[in-house]
Amino acid sequence: YTHVTAFLGRLRHALFRSSQHKWTKFRMCELADLHICLQMLDEASTGISINNIVFRKPNIFYRSDASEFGIGGYNLISGSAWRFELPTHLRLRSSLISLEFLASVITISVDILENKIFPEDCILSQSDSTLAIGWLRKSNFSDDEDSIIQMIIARHLATLILQSKACLYSQWFPGGENSVADSLSRDFHLNDSNLSKFLLSSIPNQVPFELRIKRLPNKISCWLTSMLQNLPEKEQWSKEPQRSYL
Repeated sequence: YTHVTAFLGRLRHALFRSSQHKWTKFRMCELADLHICLQMLDEASTGISINNIVFRKPNIFYRSDASEFGIGGYNLISGSAWRFELPTHLRLRSSLISLEFLASVITISVDILENKIFPEDCILSQSDSTLAIGWLRKSNFSDDEDSIIQMIIARHLATLILQSKACLYSQWFPGGENSVADSLSRDFHLNDSNLSKFLLSSIPNQVPFELRIKRLPNKISCWLTSMLQNLPEKEQWSKEPQRSYL
């Protein structure tokens, strides 16, 4: 709901323009904000559960990570995990922090798409990136070229949480405890089965019960690649992939 409050602030700028010139035309970014605000009003018209606006103990736990050539995440309770290797032509189009923010949101999206998040569920998203975790509660990004990807992801996250009727918390934790997600975002030279066995033998204390690595749903991977393709290509990829420290 903090996202919606910030979006309303952006819409006030449009109203200010109309007061100056007696009329105004909504920009595409403002129309996107308006759409989310209307969703919020629709939810509020039938009442908002107090369980979604008070401090609660989470019942769903996610961890995620990103590298320059891939992203990944998993559910600590169910053991459901995903990973996605970025095509070479889409690498280096966004910052690593943006990819870590994206990984956090996609980890939530996967379970919402599979109807595994229910009204009044309390989600805790963990990452070793302080900025990415802070961005889960931020929506006052600008729509300029440098921040447009963060704004798109923030709008997507706000829509997901509104539709799921759940609440979301975020928390930083040390990178040394995020080895599973780090490996998911880097070790694409191993297939899913071999990576699962490798993680179980290497860091059994960090691997969730019944770890299952699966392919990212097409609906999410298409959204992800389409968004990155619309970003300008800043430089050519010329590096060898850096695997996880494991």
